[in-house]
Amino acid sequence: LNVGTGGVTINTPTGGKTKQIFLNASAVFNVSGNVTLNGTSGNNALIFLQSNAATVVTITGNLTANGPGEGVTFAGAGTLNIGGNFTSGGILSAGSGTVVYNGSGPGSVGSYAYYKLTVNKTTPAGIATTGAGTVTVPAAGALRVDGGTLELAGTTVVVPGTTTVSGNLNIT
Repeated sequence: LNVGTGGVTINTPTGGKTKQIFLNASAVFNVSGNVTLNGTSGNNALIFLQSNAATVVTITGNLTANGPGEGVTFAGAGTLNIGGNFTSGGILSAGSGTVVYNGSGPGSVGSYAYYKLTVNKTTPAGIATTGAGTVTVPAAGALRVDGGTLELAGTTVVVPGTTTVSGNLNIT
């Protein structure tokens, strides 16, 4: 499914319900713009990636989770590409999925527990910056900086597994 300019918004459901974009195995969901997930406690909006490495979500803009139960859930493998920001505030249930911060401009990396976290910005101006909080990647996962810069500023980063840096890693 390809969504042109303008992006996607999932508004708050009611009655203790969950609205979600459910992607079956090998599905591809491309959004040229932002994705906004709005919800309240008990009324959630989610992007759910079924367990398959070929399941891919690409968002050229920002992914915004407005509420405590909003965010992305991986049932297993899959890839979430974010061209802009995915800041803390919602949830990331990482499964064995990969989150890639890409695109040409700056982006904010949310304080989440990732399985595989990759920064692959396409220009030297592409800086992915963490905010306050903790970014974790388990021993079985991996942290990669393939292009651009990952700037760790005021963040606790826990990566007991593999870290590969072909781009730049700034720790301040």
